[in-house]
Amino acid sequence: MELKIISNTENKAFGRREIQFNIMQDGSTSKRADVHAELCKTLNLKPESTIVVKMQQRFGTRESSAVAHAYETKELMVRYEPHYLLDRISGQKRKPKAAGAKPAKGGAAPKKGEAK
Repeated sequence: MELKIISNTENKAFGRREIQFNIMQDGSTSKRADVHAELCKTLNLKPESTIVVKMQQRFGTRESSAVAHAYETKELMVRYEPHYLLDRISGQKRKPKAAGAKPAKGGAAPKKGEAK
């Protein structure tokens, strides 16, 4: 696997670097964890505060485009990144909401033929 950095910009408002890059695969599509490890090694980033946000395989080629965020601290990453992306890194799933959660306002739509 070979990485080609397209852009590496600093976003001071979020305390992170936003990295866009292309991945040239040798065989099958690379796994997100492998890309994460290779990116951290290539750019000398801290693995615990770096996250691969998006990976997109180009049809008919052995090339993918990807976006990663490298934060100054792990706390900033946890604050700004969506929970589903953090769950992908940790391999754990969050507990679903409690069964007694309140339904949305207005409830369910009335069935056909019922009065409102």
